[in-house]
Amino acid sequence: MITVRIWQIILQEAKIFDVNQLIDLCIEMHEEGSYANISLDKKKLQRYLIKNINNNNSLVLILKNKVSTDIEGLLVAEIVEYFFSLELLAIDSLFFIRKEKRKTIGAMKLLKAYFEWAKSHNVTEITLSSTNGVEVEKLEKMYAKLGFNKVGFMYKKGV
Repeated sequence: MITVRIWQIILQEAKIFDVNQLIDLCIEMHEEGSYANISLDKKKLQRYLIKNINNNNSLVLILKNKVSTDIEGLLVAEIVEYFFSLELLAIDSLFFIRKEKRKTIGAMKLLKAYFEWAKSHNVTEITLSSTNGVEVEKLEKMYAKLGFNKVGFMYKKGV
């Protein structure tokens, strides 16, 4: 007998009642990445998530498991003006999918929804970034396949 498990996902904008699950997911992201040595303040994280959920210029997208209703992925982005122009730019600030769900179509669903949302706000550019050091090479390849060009870099040094 062959059993095939299909991860049925729902892509939707986060609601306030999702915040506790989102905090748990962010804790998982924090523990896995390069920020693990920096303290995590749950109250600050809660305020950040609520602020972005309630902000018309922000997007908080989640991937929910249709069966368990667990949140398995998250993307947070916002529309901002360039510091030197009135033109608009879409920037992502948080993009994470649980490790065991990364080889699914979830990432592409999140990103495509982000791109559509950004275009609907008449942005000049859409950016993608990663500073947590998790699977950087895979992300770079995926972003390049989506037509994004690598510009700049970031170095970090603890003090």
